[in-house]
Amino acid sequence: MKGAAVTRACIIVAVWVAAGCSLDREGLRQPGGEAGVPTDAAFDAAFDAQAPDADGFDGGTPSDAGPPGDSGPRPDSGVDPLSMVAVTAGLGHTCALRSDGAVFCWGDDASGQLADGSSGGMSETPSRVPLPEPATALGSGGDFTCAVVRSGSLHCWGGNGSGQLGDGSTTDRPSPVLIVGGAVRAGGGASHGCFVGLSGGGLNDEGQLGVSGGDRSSHEMVAGLSAAGAVTGGALHTCAIAGGQVHCWGGNSEGQLGDDSTSGRSSPEAVAGLSGVTALAAGDLHTCAVHGLGTSCWGKGGDGRLGHGSTSDARLPVLVTGLTDARDVGAGVDHTCALHTDGAVSCWGKNDRSQLGPGTSDGSQSTPVRVPDLNATALAVGGSHACVIQGGEVWCWGRNNKRQLGTAGGDRAAPQRVPGLPE
Repeated sequence: MKGAAVTRACIIVAVWVAAGCSLDREGLRQPGGEAGVPTDAAFDAAFDAQAPDADGFDGGTPSDAGPPGDSGPRPDSGVDPLSMVAVTAGLGHTCALRSDGAVFCWGDDASGQLADGSSGGMSETPSRVPLPEPATALGSGGDFTCAVVRSGSLHCWGGNGSGQLGDGSTTDRPSPVLIVGGAVRAGGGASHGCFVGLSGGGLNDEGQLGVSGGDRSSHEMVAGLSAAGAVTGGALHTCAIAGGQVHCWGGNSEGQLGDDSTSGRSSPEAVAGLSGVTALAAGDLHTCAVHGLGTSCWGKGGDGRLGHGSTSDARLPVLVTGLTDARDVGAGVDHTCALHTDGAVSCWGKNDRSQLGPGTSDGSQSTPVRVPDLNATALAVGGSHACVIQGGEVWCWGRNNKRQLGTAGGDRAAPQRVPGLPE
């Protein structure tokens, strides 16, 4: 996810995902991020349990076609059919996916990030996104969000000043617009977006769209990469998982492409030394991946965001100290968090806005620190805040200058429940 301006979006067509935001089958990741939803049977049960128009979608009922994949609570899982199952975070806004496919957003609305038909201001009250049918996945960039809906089409809203929504314009969209049909996941960076296919639009000054030339306001396919399963974007770079490996392209001033250089490129190349990669996240100028040997990060190391006990940059992947059981990872502007297999969450990096969550805003951390009292099922990391799904509810901590934590007031050092989400 990106720090200052967010202007790119990446969508992976046929299987898409988002960065600064990134998406995968199990749950959304940071500004990144994608969130999975229930199977067809669970979807139908949850949807049918509601009164026809009490909380309905613009399109009425779900389509018959369900998402490929198998994620989210099942009818017999004991999970409330109307619980929150996934969350994604941008620079100053947050969105969550409910198990019936409803999407809610809160926080910064300067560019229409809340999808309430207007732009300007901010709100701690979650706003229902008017999608045509239930959503199956979410992903956010710095100031925009995208959702894949039940029939497979991709809809995006929010900031579009660099064409990051990929709708052929540079006009902000305070309501969802159809971008493409047949997507499965999406991901976004600060000012660009991508979906699994691979295709992207937005800012392209460093080749982060995977094509040469200038910015794009409509999506174009990324050449040389097939069978991608997830995509994530930082400020000026993009990475994707394909064949269990990480492939990166775009800006490389801090070594964030992981190729032992600082030279940028507009075509994907594999990051050496990583295999069996299952999760991926891009921060402003760094990248992290969960793989067979643990979790590794590379790129800018300032404030300890790489988690290897140092603040030095790394042009090749370095193992995060003591982190051997992560199932997901999320990256903000200059901090990183991981979701453990047991539901615990650890964070490291800059902590000036309490984004590490240990109960204090003092001091950066160059190795992982546990966030107390969490048993989470999904993780999302925004610019300087983080959120999890716990017990079917959304809990957030860190920076709150745009009410991205779902509450009024200042920053929060410890996770607090977002109170305004409808049940």
